[in-house]
Amino acid sequence: MASTKLTNLMRDGIRNTLMDRVHVERKAELLAAEHNLALAVYNHVYDQETQEKMAALPANFFPSHYNLSADFNQCFQWLELPERKPISYDRHYSRCIAQFDGNHRLAHEYQQWKKEKDQLDEDIRKLEAESRAILFSCGTVKKLCEIWPEVCPLLKELGISIEQEKCLLPAVRKDINQLFKLPPDAFMAEAAAQ
Repeated sequence: MASTKLTNLMRDGIRNTLMDRVHVERKAELLAAEHNLALAVYNHVYDQETQEKMAALPANFFPSHYNLSADFNQCFQWLELPERKPISYDRHYSRCIAQFDGNHRLAHEYQQWKKEKDQLDEDIRKLEAESRAILFSCGTVKKLCEIWPEVCPLLKELGISIEQEKCLLPAVRKDINQLFKLPPDAFMAEAAAQ
């Protein structure tokens, strides 16, 4: 029986599904930190009294946005707000809503957030390159199962048919399975039982 050809569409589906499982907690923490930083910038620009006055105005008096831009010690950055906030036209359509020099507390918070975000992005790029290399080294689903048996349950989830009898070799890289949250023994135990 001929093995199913591993197409680029299948590879993309597998890679995207794997990447959705990577560093979920870190992504959530960084998004929460970005929301807090954006809210701190917003509260710095619009004090409580101004926000109350803006809220008293008719709806849509100011455009509301989910993001804002700020300049942190000459580092321009768009930040996502946790919810829509009204921002005056001149503030939103200028280059940035506020500028902070290097000594400002928010500039320090931004530098810390940016450092963690850059590290996460680099870790994700490395994992994506590694998974892409494994996927593109295989021409068939059978070969992928032989090289990386822990990905076989994921193939089933994606509706890709597999040949189970040849999928009993140990994984080449166990640490990549942990990062993608693939159970190491589930498929091998299932295949052995059949």
